[in-house]
Amino acid sequence: MRWSFKIFRAGGTEVRLHATLLLLAAWYAWSGWRDGGPSEALGELLFMGLLFLSVLLHEFGHALAARHYRIATPQILLTPIGGIASIATIPEEPRKELVIALAGPAVTFLIAALGWLAWQAFAAPGASFMAALDADALLPSVVLTNVALLAFNLLPAFPMDGGRVLRALVASKWGYLRGTMVAARAGQVIAVVFIILGFRGNAILALIGFFVLTAAEGEYRVAKRRMMQHRQQMIEIVDPTPPRLPHD
Repeated sequence: MRWSFKIFRAGGTEVRLHATLLLLAAWYAWSGWRDGGPSEALGELLFMGLLFLSVLLHEFGHALAARHYRIATPQILLTPIGGIASIATIPEEPRKELVIALAGPAVTFLIAALGWLAWQAFAAPGASFMAALDADALLPSVVLTNVALLAFNLLPAFPMDGGRVLRALVASKWGYLRGTMVAARAGQVIAVVFIILGFRGNAILALIGFFVLTAAEGEYRVAKRRMMQHRQQMIEIVDPTPPRLPHD
């Protein structure tokens, strides 16, 4: 992808960073410096680093689940709105897609749970988790953000993981294309809600809504094209065109 560069490669997967993520990190660092000097800027950068490490581990959860089914993940891209694991092919078997879709949220849940246990283990006796959040303590902030990411990712709509879970469940009974249509339409409804709420005072939510709207429609188009190609191949197998014989 344009405006991205390679960070490292692990297990056949190239991890890339979108340049706009560096701009976002610089903005957070500047905001921290403005509000509290160098220590606050460092704290903002550390928070972002831990947050996107969590996102990266989430995407590797998808990649490892895909590898279990011998499906490659050539690339993981980190962007300001999250990570994108480029699975080589989305399995049409609902059970396999269900496992791959849930693997990422399972990792996020594990990160949040371990973070909570770590805070409980090292916090001062009688310390309040909510008070620590109000004070912008690092570990509670990372835990809460992962919980929020988990909830967002499990929304039953494309392109979130919950949309793929919904497609797998619907496809197990009514087929891949119908499952994609249901998940895509759910994504569009949620996107419209995000956009409406965003125009009431949250520009970031509106941008996420436009992204979800576009991605949901794209998923449906890809699925429809794949089904048409599959049907065409089946027609050619069942009723192949005989070769033309040369005339004398």
